Amino acid sequence: MRDSKKNRKFALPFAIQENTSEMTTDTQKWQEVLEAIRPRISQDTFSTWFEHITFLGVKDNKVKLEVPNNFFYEYLVEHFGQMLLAEVNKVFDVADVNIQLKEDSKQADANTKDQPAEAKPVFNTHLNHAYTFDNFIKGEANKLARSIAITIATKPMQTAFNPLFIYGDSGVGKSHLVNAIGLKMVEDNPDKRVLYVSAHDFLIQYTDSVPKNKFNDFMYFYQSIDCLIVDDIHDISGKLKTQEALFNIFNHLQRNGRQIIFTSDKAPSMLQGFEERVSSRFVMGATAELQRPDEQLRRNILKAKIRKNQLNIPKNVIDYIATNVTDNVRDLEGVINSLLLQSIVSDSEITLEMTEQIVSRLVRLKAKTITPELVVNTVCKHYKITHKEINSASRKANIVRARQTAMYLIQKHTNLSTTQIGINIGHRDHTTVIHACRQADLRIKTAPGYKEEIRVIEQEMTK
Repeated sequence: MRDSKKNRKFALPFAIQENTSEMTTDTQKWQEVLEAIRPRISQDTFSTWFEHITFLGVKDNKVKLEVPNNFFYEYLVEHFGQMLLAEVNKVFDVADVNIQLKEDSKQADANTKDQPAEAKPVFNTHLNHAYTFDNFIKGEANKLARSIAITIATKPMQTAFNPLFIYGDSGVGKSHLVNAIGLKMVEDNPDKRVLYVSAHDFLIQYTDSVPKNKFNDFMYFYQSIDCLIVDDIHDISGKLKTQEALFNIFNHLQRNGRQIIFTSDKAPSMLQGFEERVSSRFVMGATAELQRPDEQLRRNILKAKIRKNQLNIPKNVIDYIATNVTDNVRDLEGVINSLLLQSIVSDSEITLEMTEQIVSRLVRLKAKTITPELVVNTVCKHYKITHKEINSASRKANIVRARQTAMYLIQKHTNLSTTQIGINIGHRDHTTVIHACRQADLRIKTAPGYKEEIRVIEQEMTK
């Protein structure tokens, strides 16, 4: 499938297909190709490898595409080439597909240069657009961190807060705050290359690049970023070669006045498994802690969520939740979601008694140590399947449902990475775990019956 580096194209014989439907533009056809591919792979994979492809048009019986660099080209062709060709074959009447590198695009002909702007996807920041400053509720627990974040976002690369290291317990809003920084930067400076990446994904990208001799392309990409946001930096603890790559990227970005932001569940001084030269970089700029929300902040967060979702929840219920759910924002939101579901299932108003029951379950659940073994045992018992079946390659609907449920609950109630979760359930790949968790999360949001299943399983886990 690989031709010479100079040509950068791959081709298969294409059958000419009749199209009796109304003609669409080439750009619309390309979107059809992408939408056909999207459900066949995980969203992270799609975002990484397909949203960075620029559609240049059709010329000389070829679909012409552009990719950022040689590393991207080689990986795309090796892992997704056949799938891409097959879907293009279904939509376009062309002989082959031609892929060129961005740095070679100046040689493109005038017809390619005249492609409409909407056909070219923008740089994918991987930012979550739901996490803005507008819906980040201010309080004493986050006042300092929020103030620094706003300063960086509105004056990028112009402050002494570089790097910014934000730390705090799980669920206190670290990811929300750093996404808000990135979104504000992009809003004010659309041409800036702002990238959000989890430390785990950074690790995977690095380890993929080395055996394929693509390390230079990996480094080139990261050294081109204007603002690099690395979430959960503690996930590369002990990964010394990955840390060395990050160290070199850090030095390059800082020398060139680029912004760097880290988050962690621990303060820099408490991190283990990092070389001193790496950990010393974490404290060169500003360090800010996001503390657990105090009662007033918890109450404000609840009110904001209730307003956003247009819910009708009595004041005594809000007061009870704010007083008794004290650990983090995620728990507050979880209680509200559970109350909403319970009221729908029981077709009744949200009451204090209902709230007490749900909060009681949450407290019991948090008090008990949840292990992967406990989750798998409980899930197998609930779905009446064996450990051998849940670890197997079976695609039976009930087994797939149980497997995805187990992966979702392990991710929710433990600190295991997706790689570690996959090892615990049939030695599966981390991308399978990511897909399973997303499927379970989607099912929770769209199927009240499944959300009730989750509640029952969690209740059983606390006994």
